[in-house]
Amino acid sequence: MKHIEGPPWKIFVRFSTFEEADTKRKELLETEEDLQVKVHWLRSAVHKVFAVKTRLDPAKAPPPARKKNKKRKKRK
Repeated sequence: MKHIEGPPWKIFVRFSTFEEADTKRKELLETEEDLQVKVHWLRSAVHKVFAVKTRLDPAKAPPPARKKNKKRKKRK
């Protein structure tokens, strides 16, 4: 079985506590059907935040558009 990458995750919102982020994650799951949601812990030297990340479900996402090949000019 070949692994296919899905669409990238995007940060929807950041919270300072996990409870707030988890509440928002549950709200998004109830309202949106074709959406995947996760809570990700972001840690830096100064900030410790929880990010709610979202993306379209890879099984239901439209296939990526193919790039058209450009014709090359012949050298004379």
